Amino acid sequence: MVPKVKITHNGGSVGQLYLADVGRRNSLGGGASIYEYGQDCYINPGDVLQLVATSQVLLSVDRGILHTFSTGAFAGVLTIAFI
Repeated sequence: MVPKVKITHNGGSVGQLYLADVGRRNSLGGGASIYEYGQDCYINPGDVLQLVATSQVLLSVDRGILHTFSTGAFAGVLTIAFI
């Protein structure tokens, strides 16, 4: 079974979020190698995403966009669970 991360957008005062550090594309200055293909990833209030626990996703959970909106001043906007 492939490890995944379940992300739930709980809404509140924050609308659609662009997960800029998940699935980066070179053409947008993502700095990823040419062998990494990704798509822009957005999450809207009420959405539930299941992402494969790639290095980009794990870094985002640790110190990126996913971290920012699940802790600190934005705690509770996103709920993150490893499945």
